[in-house]
Amino acid sequence: MYDAYGNWFPGMKELMQNAMKTIMKANPAIYVLRERIRKGLQLYQAQPQEAFLSSSNYSELFNDDNKLFVDDVNVYRVVSHSTFEGNTAVKVLNGALFMLNPKTGQLFLKIIHSSVFQGQKRRTQLSKWKSAEEVAALVRSLPREEQPKQIIITRKGILDPLEVHMLDFPNISIRPTELHLPFGAALRIDKLLDIVNTAKEPAMINFVDACIEC
Repeated sequence: MYDAYGNWFPGMKELMQNAMKTIMKANPAIYVLRERIRKGLQLYQAQPQEAFLSSSNYSELFNDDNKLFVDDVNVYRVVSHSTFEGNTAVKVLNGALFMLNPKTGQLFLKIIHSSVFQGQKRRTQLSKWKSAEEVAALVRSLPREEQPKQIIITRKGILDPLEVHMLDFPNISIRPTELHLPFGAALRIDKLLDIVNTAKEPAMINFVDACIEC
């Protein structure tokens, strides 16, 4: 429901009604708010929520289902330095979204170029939505038989954006984890760090057999 007040000139009412219909139907922030209200009031649950991945059920990682680990800790990377005037300046670096299929060992490394954040406010929030958008784009690009049954996120901050972008895939569950998985340290590997830092534009890089045998 919405309300309006003020003076209407001819044609304004129809224009606003059509605009509000579009916003209420397609705006992702409205969708997130609606889902939070429904869950808070326990009216219904969009999909059955699986238990968090933890030390007691991690054996589920080794079944036959395709899964995708998603770590967005390195998507928004900055370095700060002091200016001559004594202020602090922040420079945005190229970032990377880490997506790993533990079954096949494939690592999908999406380079998020620093230009994505230029002139933008609320960059941390933007990085979460950008990460969710790239995960959905990857899933769409995969053949149906290779699409994951579960997406396991290492940080719960991208849960709401991912639910919005994955509306077209209701059979793929999104699962947070309580395990502290060190995927964020991937950029300590010199090869990966060099690839990310020297990138001139956004790119998706696929590494095969990226998993390490334990």
